[in-house]
Amino acid sequence: MPVDLEHTWRALEASPVSGRGGRLTRRLLPESPHDLFVGVEHPGGCRFFMVAVPAGPASRPQERQLARGLTLRVGPDPTSAIVRVEVMLDDPSYADVFSGLIADVIVHLLAQPAHADPASVVIERLRRWQTLLTRLDPQGLSMERQRGLYGELWVLRHRLLPAAPPSVVVGGWQGPENANQDFQFPGLAVEVKTSAGAQPQQIRVASERQLDDTGVGRLYLLHLALDVRAGGVGESLPEIVEDLHAQLASDPARLDFDDRLLRSGYLDTHAARYELRYTVRRESLFSVRAGFPCITEAMLPVGVGNVTYQVTWAQCQPFTVDITEIHRLLEEAS
Repeated sequence: MPVDLEHTWRALEASPVSGRGGRLTRRLLPESPHDLFVGVEHPGGCRFFMVAVPAGPASRPQERQLARGLTLRVGPDPTSAIVRVEVMLDDPSYADVFSGLIADVIVHLLAQPAHADPASVVIERLRRWQTLLTRLDPQGLSMERQRGLYGELWVLRHRLLPAAPPSVVVGGWQGPENANQDFQFPGLAVEVKTSAGAQPQQIRVASERQLDDTGVGRLYLLHLALDVRAGGVGESLPEIVEDLHAQLASDPARLDFDDRLLRSGYLDTHAARYELRYTVRRESLFSVRAGFPCITEAMLPVGVGNVTYQVTWAQCQPFTVDITEIHRLLEEAS
């Protein structure tokens, strides 16, 4: 982000206001072709983001509640001939989520051509955030979800990006969509599993469809045994995100990557909370084919579903393959 939103809002909150209250605003990125503002409304200290636009079809007057204590307001400015598109934070406990949302909106606004209608961009991004807001925890990702996301990003960076264009690899990342496998490409799917602690030999499978190759083509299970530490050596989740941002900085796939990262529940505003550091102790790649130790949908009696189970790492060893097999298939798919 080209601006520190949290710092700006805190500065406005600390500024004196008259006893009658009112609004304090500050313009962002004056070099931008769009008129962008953040502000604080008193009394109450309600944070808001505003885009000033000419009147148009997308800026018809409206006010509606969004998920997670947010309100969208669109209406004429009483002192000028513009329309204000505002997103208000009604619940301070979602301040971090609000900062992440507004940062995302600004990034997408800056990516648009100068003649684009900013009101339409803001409203479209809010629509995309609606479902996400119902899932996001204001405290950030759990330890298990942090570890799982790290594993997916590690595989994306080290095992898939070297073999195919970023648009193909990022487009195939389906973990954020809660798909049956974390990466899906034509004729190829890869499920990523991580384990840590005293029992890295057990691989937990979340459903009977996760290791079911029906309609998939070639299915692989990539398992990472991780050493997880609070401090010390290793790489943190924010560090791998930052590294991937740097790799994708000039690639059109960057915005798609950020969208999927958001749908994973990761917000840059939570980065300071993710202090755990990961080191890959062992990487194992298995071909899920006939005889592989797994439960599939076809094996279950009628009426049985949503099965979770554990696979022993040692029993998977006869199905070990080299990463070059995935690289070859990925190159063919792309």
